[in-house]
Amino acid sequence: MKKRNITIAAGIALLLAIIAAAVLYFVPVLKVKTIAVDGMGYTQQAEVDAVLADLNDTNLLRVDTAAAANRLVELPWVARAAVDRELPSTVAVTLEEHQPRMFYRNKGESYLVNEEGEVFLVGPPPKGTAELAAKDPKPETVKAALDVINALNDPLRKLVKKVEAKGPREIVLQLNDGRSVNFGSTDNLHDKVLAMETVLKREGKHWDVSNPYLPAVK
Repeated sequence: MKKRNITIAAGIALLLAIIAAAVLYFVPVLKVKTIAVDGMGYTQQAEVDAVLADLNDTNLLRVDTAAAANRLVELPWVARAAVDRELPSTVAVTLEEHQPRMFYRNKGESYLVNEEGEVFLVGPPPKGTAELAAKDPKPETVKAALDVINALNDPLRKLVKKVEAKGPREIVLQLNDGRSVNFGSTDNLHDKVLAMETVLKREGKHWDVSNPYLPAVK
């Protein structure tokens, strides 16, 4: 008899749990009140709010997080997005933005290139973004220039004003202070970056690290 009572009680508890879950899912008890965003650098809160405006005051448990993330990726600076539900009333958004590595000009427009070599935005480049100077940038030339920029650490990258690229084996970095560093090709990039770090501590305006083991000043 006691065992039977325990079984009945457990069944009732399970039924009540199912009913409670159904109520929470189908009746908007837990409504979306806040959209919290992490990872914003270039993206503005207002842009995210506008994309997800239809979620406000809807049932939190019925938010389609995958669909919301896909909509956020349509924003120009957003490379990837994740959306989660946080009880009792928050939609939590995590953004991963494109990292502008350089830009090039064409017919009066600026084309921003990310770390993967993709043009992700046509518009004004952020301050400090290096310009790719190439009359007719072929894919192999753009890739070589990007490989050099990606190989630099952040402090060195911030020094670069322009990347002159006549071809994939003729890469020259023009720095903000008027100095230049000739990389030549993308061979031995790691050693060339180390050589660049070293020569910039010395006197000299135009450096050549195309042979990183024998850097020369012009």
